[in-house]
Amino acid sequence: MSQVPSMNPGRDGQRGRRAVARSALAGLFALLLALAACSPTPPREPSDPPLPGGSSLSAPETMHGQTRATVQVSAEQAWQLRVVDAPSGGPTPIASRVSLSRDSGTGPANVTLTIDPSGLDHTLDHRFQLQLRTEGRTYGETVEFTFPFITGYALLDAAAASAELRGAADQPTDKGPTDKGVVVRPNGQANTELSGEGTPAEAPDRGLSTAPEGRDVSGEAGQAGRDPVEGDTVTLLVGLEPATPSLTGQGRAAEVGVPGPGPAPAALSALGTSVARIAGAAVESRFDEASLAFVEVPATEVEAAIAQLELTKGVTYVERPVPIYPFSDDQFRDLQWNLDRVQAEQLWSVSDGSGVTIAVLDNGFYPDHPDLRHNVVGQYDAGDQLSSVQSDRPECGTHGTHVAGIAAAVANNQIGVAGTAPGAGLYLVDLDYSERPGCPMDSTSLVRGIQHVVTGNGGSPHADVMNLSLGASTPLGEATQSALRAARDAGIIVVGAAGNTACNAGQPTYDPVSYPAAYPEVWAVGATDRNDGRACYSHVGPEVFIAAPGGDGFGSGGRYDTIFSTDHDVPGRNHIYGWQEGTSMAAPVVAGVVALLKGAVPAASNEEIRQAIIAGATDLGPRGRDDHVGYGLINAVEAYEALTGAAEPPPPPPEPTLETMWITFPEDPLFPTTQLDPDGLFTITHVPTGPFLIVVGTDENENGIIGEPGELYGEVTVNVQFDQRNQAVVYLEER
Repeated sequence: MSQVPSMNPGRDGQRGRRAVARSALAGLFALLLALAACSPTPPREPSDPPLPGGSSLSAPETMHGQTRATVQVSAEQAWQLRVVDAPSGGPTPIASRVSLSRDSGTGPANVTLTIDPSGLDHTLDHRFQLQLRTEGRTYGETVEFTFPFITGYALLDAAAASAELRGAADQPTDKGPTDKGVVVRPNGQANTELSGEGTPAEAPDRGLSTAPEGRDVSGEAGQAGRDPVEGDTVTLLVGLEPATPSLTGQGRAAEVGVPGPGPAPAALSALGTSVARIAGAAVESRFDEASLAFVEVPATEVEAAIAQLELTKGVTYVERPVPIYPFSDDQFRDLQWNLDRVQAEQLWSVSDGSGVTIAVLDNGFYPDHPDLRHNVVGQYDAGDQLSSVQSDRPECGTHGTHVAGIAAAVANNQIGVAGTAPGAGLYLVDLDYSERPGCPMDSTSLVRGIQHVVTGNGGSPHADVMNLSLGASTPLGEATQSALRAARDAGIIVVGAAGNTACNAGQPTYDPVSYPAAYPEVWAVGATDRNDGRACYSHVGPEVFIAAPGGDGFGSGGRYDTIFSTDHDVPGRNHIYGWQEGTSMAAPVVAGVVALLKGAVPAASNEEIRQAIIAGATDLGPRGRDDHVGYGLINAVEAYEALTGAAEPPPPPPEPTLETMWITFPEDPLFPTTQLDPDGLFTITHVPTGPFLIVVGTDENENGIIGEPGELYGEVTVNVQFDQRNQAVVYLEER
């Protein structure tokens, strides 16, 4: 990211070719940027020595645009908490404006801190100090408070960009993530780079998460958070004795060409008779390759139905659904450090994944995203059993859209991002129940989704690779493992996210690999950070096969150390791009590399590809495989060389020259006119609340007037408020 001094009209700017600039700016849709740091982190005020007995005070260092925060007090004895003005608090003391939900107590407690910002100068940094006193000692933490900030970016309007795309053919860039956007502050304040220190308190999406303690995971009502009522149904997973028992289980071949024997006829007959005795029950469908059946029963009759089915001859198990949870010349290619780390782009001259299909089983899909739609070759809603995965509800999220973009977003279309395997097909399988509260997913929808991928193409698989960036902390049952075994036996490589547990202030966690990644049929993928270390949240264990970039927002780059990919703004109905992190973002990188290798050597067996990935991995930990990152960081080029013995592919061509854009604020002279970096990203700090006009344009004749006839111009007004994301997308068009 550039450091940008204050600038005035009449400045000296470099101008690139308009045609090239329009191509480079031809992003079609809005980027809602995750919250980022806006100013340097102030030094901590001096404090007394650490408190006794492990007592501590945890408070946010910065509150950028936030008027509420949670303060954590840890103390065994009685304690008092007060607010005082910090020695370097500035000309406006604000301690009197800070209120606490409680100021004393005994034992650990969470305290809500609230600030009244009325009358404060929006251009200043305001500081106060929290002081915790217990057992005769006092410990202080300084907190900085500022007015809100706006993040956003500028690009051509959709209609103009669509016309540009029809003839676009420039190559993507590979300059590395150096330009991170422009920070604009009021005149009189230093313009600063974005920093990971002191970022507003918004945790990045860690992808896969496990069910919290105390959560109801029975799934009996098929809906989270309420008891079953009349009309609810539950689809039970019923295992059946196979026609040829000797070929089942771990004795089955681990490669291709050994289809499941299917359930024994006697077991099917007995199942039909038993189900007929359960009021309102029915055999919904079967997954013969996995020797199981889907039996739908009224939610109020689940216990009785299970008891009846478990007594049925030929039934080997009966399982309730287990909840699962989601666990990243393109305009923003330079933000995709994850592709650089695994050398994916260097392999595109040999293989971009064309002819290979990646099935993404997830939720929150927007398949018409302009960076995905040309690669989407099929879709299926396994939760609601529909032919389309199109989502439209905010609570269903956008996780699957982000994951799909990491795997196979379109490249060389001069918009957005590039996928790891940009030529691969995407088969999108939605696993949530969109009409149920919270859009839940469970093992029944997962098994049904796997079945569709394995058998839905006239008995043949829909995909060569399957990505599972989802799961739970507990086993998902025999039905799920049988389905995964059927996928493996059908020749599908199954890649899964190892799982995440939120880090505490960047301190690593060591939870075991989640399911389904923990099953032997799945290649479990751990996550690395930008420095090639294990991401602090990434689960560990003997099941971890390989690692890939998943990002870590606790790094010095903040959100820029997480993974950038396709996304969607549901309320605004805009296709966008955004940052997320987690093993969810690492798994599709591996799925994409598998697609590259399969595309390069179609005759290679799955085991040969596995061994090539092992041989080409960058060893990150102790010599050889370890439980943190498996065999190391996946490397597409080295794996290709191990698979083929070929020389390293040539590097991509150099990037094009970009035209200069300027951002200005006609209604607020405190903010200077500033040159934007080529990616068009910007952050505006210390913004007053209320309507705020932003103008972006070009100045080709260099007369200091932006957006004259024949030049590009765009504007947007943001209603700036505290305690919310204030975001702007400026669409440019020729005047």
